[in-house]
Amino acid sequence: MLRADAHKQGARLLGAAEIAYELGLVDVIRRLLPQAALLELASLEAARLAWLQQMICGTVWFEVGVTRTFVTLAEQMRDGGDQDMALRSLIPIAHRSWWTRCQTRTRQYLVDAATGMGIREDDERPDPGSKEKIAARRVAARRSGPG
Repeated sequence: MLRADAHKQGARLLGAAEIAYELGLVDVIRRLLPQAALLELASLEAARLAWLQQMICGTVWFEVGVTRTFVTLAEQMRDGGDQDMALRSLIPIAHRSWWTRCQTRTRQYLVDAATGMGIREDDERPDPGSKEKIAARRVAARRSGPG
């Protein structure tokens, strides 16, 4: 019972830290992350914790090798069961790639990693390369009727 409670507590602390991140409350994040780190975290939560630590450390814009770190964290998030989070976690490093002079191979590594995350077959979000597939699935769904 204690183990499940620790997992829930860790997930709640990370959720609060993520909200604080969205609000720009770095001091709150710095208070919450050490508390979460003391708990036994599942692999997805451990990746979320590491991602937040990277985001507040201040070196994301110039640290050598940080792209590999972010890709590894994204893969851990995907493998932990949250593909959307994995893809979203690459956005900051994609911004870095856009705004700084990173090497072409680094940029390509990031693109390959993002496209390699894959999308679920039933994902209906717009994708410029697959508008035809989405339309075809909708037509097929209408033809087959409800249920």
